[in-house]
Order: sequence, then C-alpha cells, then structure tokens
Amino acid sequence: MITLVIPTLNEERGIGPTIEEYRRAVSDLKIIVVDGGSTDSTVEIAREYEAEVLSVGERGKGRAISEALNYLRNGEEDPDYVIFTDGDYTYPADKLPEMIRILDEDERVGAVLGNRLHSLLKCVFSGDIYLVGNLIIRSLYRLWTPIRLQDPLSGLRVVRWEAIRDWRPNARGFEIETEMNLYLVSRGWRIAEVPIEYRKRLGEKKLKIRDAIPIIKTLRKHSKHL
Repeated sequence: MITLVIPTLNEERGIGPTIEEYRRAVSDLKIIVVDGGSTDSTVEIAREYEAEVLSVGERGKGRAISEALNYLRNGEEDPDYVIFTDGDYTYPADKLPEMIRILDEDERVGAVLGNRLHSLLKCVFSGDIYLVGNLIIRSLYRLWTPIRLQDPLSGLRVVRWEAIRDWRPNARGFEIETEMNLYLVSRGWRIAEVPIEYRKRLGEKKLKIRDAIPIIKTLRKHSKHL
C-alpha cells in the first residue's frame, strides 16, 4: 500500500489538480490531506476528490507531517511507502513510478527525492530567489555534513515507511525536510534523487525568506550527531 500525504493551508487552487494528477500516476493510492486551518475551500475540494482530511490545531508544515505520522502509526495497516508532496501543484507526479521502483529494487534506500536543482544555470537564471536560496542551503549541507544531495529541501519525496515509522519530528515548519534527511542518514539509510521539472505554484506562496533560519539551525544542530 502507498499513502500520499499533502500538508495544506489555503490551497484551493492547487489541491484538486494535485490529487487528480497523483491518483493517475499511482494506482490504489490512499490520500491524506493534513490541513492546518484553511479559511478557503481547500478542505471541501479535498473531500470532493475523495481524500481523507485531517485537521491540525497548529499551523506549520512540520506539525502537519508529524500529525500524519501519528495517524499512520495508529492505522490498521502499515503502508509500504509514503509519498509527501505540496498541495500547490508545483511537484509533478510523472516520476513517481521511477521513484517507487528505486525503493523496490534497493532495500538500502530509505527515501527518493524529486530533484528540482539538477540544472544549475536554470535555477540561477529562473529569477526564483527561493531556488537560489536552496542552492545556498545545499552548500551548507556539504560544508557541515556528509550528505551530498542536489536538492535536500525538496518537498516531493517517496519514503519507505519502515525508515520513518519511529521518527518523532520536532520541526514545526519548513525545516521538516532537513530533519527528515538527517534522521534517515543517521540511521544508515541512503537517500536517492530523481530529476523533476518544478512548476509555478497555483495560489499564494507560504514560504518566506525568514523560514531559512530554522532550516539552517536544524541543519547545524543535528549535523553534529552524524
């Protein structure tokens, strides 16, 4: 069984197309939308697309993913893999079969990430300050850790449930991806990457420049234990 987890906050434009595309890419997909208090029609649209909706009392991507993990741990059946993506339609689903195949074929791999930064020139000249910021944080990964991922902050990842079943994240926000990477590597799991073509989001961007601060703090703190 494969489960898709989508954290959301006011994603009424992107959530429907995201669910539809991912359902086409992976058959028999269980879809969980974890909503952090949307004031638009995100929840209603998700339910129209037959997704299961969990409401979280506290905003933040990290809190949403933590709630999803708790929910899965208490479920009747463990998934084999968990797909994490955003609800803004930025991450395409076409590479999911390849990402799943990597996990099927190599039991040492704990997660496969969608790599947005495979073309350095494209990132630099895209005009997207957030992609450029990701390149800076990637450099810090290489300075402080043995992790050599091209896109460590990618929000698209297919993760082996066995690898994260016992993970209790502390992250509240966008530092959740960094905490997950460090958790996996510290426990001996490999992380693979597959190139993807990142799209312009549908709706308002939630990530702010200041969100880089907890990401860097998390990286620095946990890198000492690798």
